[in-house]
Amino acid sequence: MGTIELYLIGLAISTNLIFVWFFTSIKYHLFRFLKIVNKNCEIQNVDNELILKNRFFGELLSCPICLSTHISFWTAFIIYLMSDLTFIFILVATFSYPAIIYLFYCLANALNAYSDR
Repeated sequence: MGTIELYLIGLAISTNLIFVWFFTSIKYHLFRFLKIVNKNCEIQNVDNELILKNRFFGELLSCPICLSTHISFWTAFIIYLMSDLTFIFILVATFSYPAIIYLFYCLANALNAYSDR
């Protein structure tokens, strides 16, 4: 596979992980299963409870740009290890994926708000 195909695959993986994390209830169920949040915590208060328990990880897991930067790095790093790309691929992907993901995230939020009317 070429560099562009690997770049797009990494972007798709990173975008999917961010969308699943922020647009589904997976973090609510995961953190309840791991007993990180209280049983009486409501789904819309998960981010606030995480920030109260651990400010660093709470902000990291509730900020789409922060989390997408970390996910982008690890996705690019794994692609780098599995292919013959140069280390520059990691840098390019780490700093470009989050901008594209955030654009999609904002678009999805706008569409969601529009459909709620």
